[in-house]
Amino acid sequence: MFQVKLHKNVSKFLEKLDTKNKAACRKAIDELSNNPFVRRPGCDIKKLGGKEDVYKLRVGSIRLNYIVIKDTLIIYINDAFYRSRGYR
Repeated sequence: MFQVKLHKNVSKFLEKLDTKNKAACRKAIDELSNNPFVRRPGCDIKKLGGKEDVYKLRVGSIRLNYIVIKDTLIIYINDAFYRSRGYR
């Protein structure tokens, strides 16, 4: 099982979300700790091209970018944003 660590800006972003989105993100992050590589219901994962071990988790209109450190079994979520910001 992987340990999930959040960048401080991600923590702030999640705290500002409404209750519904916050709960959905927390649930998806919990699911992510079981297996950060496989796409499944409740955990829409996509590998980002060009970089090794960098992935995107989609939760509704919210995107969470994360890095998987396989040696230490750590998932580091380094960015969180709304879809509209990510595709400008």
